[in-house]
Amino acid sequence: MKMDQHLKGYLMVAGAAICFGVVGIPGKILLDHQIPPLTIGLWRLLLGFIMLFLFLLIKNPQLLKIDKKGLIYCALLGLVSNALQNFFYFNALQRTTMATTTVLLYTAPVFIIIMARIFYKELLTPVKVISLFLCIGGCFLTITGGDLAVLKLSLLGVLMGIGSGFCFAFLTIFSRALLDSYNQLTIILYAFGFGTLFLMLFVNPVGIFRQNLNLKIWLTLLSIGFVSTVLSYVLYVTGISSGIESSKTGIISTFEVVVSVVCAFIFFDEKIFGWKLIGILMVIASVIIVQVVKKESKRIVATDASIDLTQ
Repeated sequence: MKMDQHLKGYLMVAGAAICFGVVGIPGKILLDHQIPPLTIGLWRLLLGFIMLFLFLLIKNPQLLKIDKKGLIYCALLGLVSNALQNFFYFNALQRTTMATTTVLLYTAPVFIIIMARIFYKELLTPVKVISLFLCIGGCFLTITGGDLAVLKLSLLGVLMGIGSGFCFAFLTIFSRALLDSYNQLTIILYAFGFGTLFLMLFVNPVGIFRQNLNLKIWLTLLSIGFVSTVLSYVLYVTGISSGIESSKTGIISTFEVVVSVVCAFIFFDEKIFGWKLIGILMVIASVIIVQVVKKESKRIVATDASIDLTQ
């Protein structure tokens, strides 16, 4: 029964990676219509908050209730994993290249494995290390095609790119601790809300209305709000709630890179041969290895190795 629950959790994380990965299709459409990247980040969170709020209001209003301590924790989650992650990512994008920023974002599994070892006492096994190296190497080849020339290095840009990776890792580690006390939908809703408020410090939300966008563009923005925001986060955090190892979660989530490249091949005729194809196979191999190979030793019981949020 427990194995089935864990398998379901890993599949949910993989499903979240797919939802995250397809964001490039509507994202490119919005960028082509001169919508600033940080404005897209703000509106995806705002629309995600509205959609999830209305869903809970109709289906289960009890999940809208949260205590003061929960609000503080969700505010921290929204600040780091939503607002700062978007801020760091898009600022890194301005200072470097798409390839550089994306490679740096996928330092997240490294942070997740380190923090999972510190806070949850998860074992750092040879299988995880091999999978991690395959994962990071595969992401690098998939994004760059093995051409270092596509990387544009700027110290501030590199630091912000690494910061975006840390912020994503924070989502995995901190939300797992919150799940002991709060429903995943409640956590996601208020994290979206606080993330939106924090981003409003950098972006004027009404500025988008001056662009006279047509219905197609608004529907495209709605699709990002639903698929790559609400659905992806619900799948991801629900997957974490099943008790799966955080370190494995981080590696599986990088499947997003494969989905993004395949979408670029299908919809934008971008090539995925040569080193890119090898990189894709490496990422897939890392996901398979971390799941198929049996655990080398028993994991410490989660109740004895969790972040204490009760004090």
